[in-house]
Amino acid sequence: LLTSKTVALDIGCNAGFLSLMIAKKCKYIDAFDNNPFLIQIAEKCRQFEKLENINYSCLTFDEFRPDGKYNLVLSLANHHTFDGNMRPEVRGYIEKIRSIMEKGGSLILESHPGEFRQPLFKNQISALNDLFHVENEQVVSTVKNVLDTNRLVVWMRAI
Repeated sequence: LLTSKTVALDIGCNAGFLSLMIAKKCKYIDAFDNNPFLIQIAEKCRQFEKLENINYSCLTFDEFRPDGKYNLVLSLANHHTFDGNMRPEVRGYIEKIRSIMEKGGSLILESHPGEFRQPLFKNQISALNDLFHVENEQVVSTVKNVLDTNRLVVWMRAI
């Protein structure tokens, strides 16, 4: 998936470990999280790895203003908050993602854990068929802990 990508975005990058791996395979990556402590960890790791093609920022998705378009966007388990205060709503969130993507670019979405979230997540994804085409979806199961169990990962291509 990364071989043809040049510019990537990691929304809610946490401590940035996935972004660091992606930076080794693509031209440039922007990554952000709203937790300043996680961004400090990410930046220290970036410096340790001596990577110059990654930019970490501490901000929210609402505050994010891209300079250009992306051909790979990662949104892993951050499309909805548990308290229901997501701004914008899921549809608006995905519309904003699409607006900063190149046509044909890839979006990787991950659901929150558990079977009880998967039907809602799948319904939300199917309502986006005017913006994206689903290329693949897979349930990822682990036994580490309940928060990592049965997450649905969906690869979508921007129309």
